[in-house]
Amino acid sequence: MTQHMLLKEQLMNIFAANLRRIMDQRGLNQSDVARLAFDAVYKPPGAKYVQVKGRDRISIYLRKGALPSRNTLLEIAKGLGVHPDELLPNYSDCRLSAQAAPAAPLSIAAMPHRPGYSHVVINLALPTAVAMQLGSLAGPYSNTGV
Repeated sequence: MTQHMLLKEQLMNIFAANLRRIMDQRGLNQSDVARLAFDAVYKPPGAKYVQVKGRDRISIYLRKGALPSRNTLLEIAKGLGVHPDELLPNYSDCRLSAQAAPAAPLSIAAMPHRPGYSHVVINLALPTAVAMQLGSLAGPYSNTGV
């Protein structure tokens, strides 16, 4: 399993757990979330029942089968009345995309909404001692710490 696949899997797990927690707290089901997020209820020609657009997508997210696009994440968060960070932590800080692995072994990007901070991604194979030193430097600022 590549590092990119691991990151994507972790993000899917986090998103699914947070979405499920919010649904449980509010007593919502998948159709409720889809209705709130996508505001689209329709009755296909010849169908007996009204269907909710997006219910299948919510199901896929809860089963950890995919990550929502940035726009879909924003729609779901808005529909639920929560900040996107409640569904996918650090979304507003990092603007991470799990759809593609980092192109460079090291990338540094300024964070305009957090003056004096930069988002750093290191995608390198390093000796364990060096990795531990980097982790100890980032510890107070990272999500996981070391």
